[in-house]
Amino acid sequence: MIIHAGFHKTGTTTVQNVLKAQHLLQAPHVCVILKSDIRDLCAAALAYSAQPSETRLAIFRDEAAACFGTMPEDDPRPILISAEDLCGAFPGRRGRIGYPHAKALLATLVSQIAPDCAPQVYLSTRAPNAWLKSCYAHNLRHARTCLSLEDFVTAHAGPSLEEIAADIASALGHVPVTTAALEDTSTSVHGPLTPILDLMALPEVLRKPLQPTAVGNPSLPPDILDALLKLNREEDDGATRNAAKKQLVADYQRRTQ
Repeated sequence: MIIHAGFHKTGTTTVQNVLKAQHLLQAPHVCVILKSDIRDLCAAALAYSAQPSETRLAIFRDEAAACFGTMPEDDPRPILISAEDLCGAFPGRRGRIGYPHAKALLATLVSQIAPDCAPQVYLSTRAPNAWLKSCYAHNLRHARTCLSLEDFVTAHAGPSLEEIAADIASALGHVPVTTAALEDTSTSVHGPLTPILDLMALPEVLRKPLQPTAVGNPSLPPDILDALLKLNREEDDGATRNAAKKQLVADYQRRTQ
């Protein structure tokens, strides 16, 4: 069992788009589980990371037990779970720096997996500066971030994703944790999906039919980011602001298709 548990803004959407679009090619060889298949488990992870407590961690543990308990024991296929919310809520909101609760979440998650499933965790990473810039753009678009890029980077500087992954690995004991940087995987034939295919030891004859898809969340240009920042700073009505931001991005995407 391979658990691709993060991190956000490291090519996870691209990976999931490939897995979703080409499900029929994979189905005979691997059991793919995406966020849409484990909504309650992901919701429990987000709830715990937003307001951690023993009660909320117990709810997450129970959801994990229920999730793994429904998997057929006689299915010989390897299992791939890809859901970055298992590491917790998106960084950069409500003063959240990095993934302060990922270690507890993943340790709890793997504790509910039968050892004979041979679980291993895969975490996709990214260079710190590029990652923070991507988080900033995401928060401009999906939250009311009013900081400049420079102020956001200063306010949210913390451990690198590789350091966070190492901290997670220290808590998981015998469960292997593998990482790969987006900068290293983006130029490979299957992009950020490549390390997962390697972990599954999927032979070339089964990899070859998998077609790359477009980047899941392509970067927005500086002028669009500036316009989003202006809306966040100046428009107090939430519904009006969100509608304007959605239209702004939609117009840009239409022009560039």
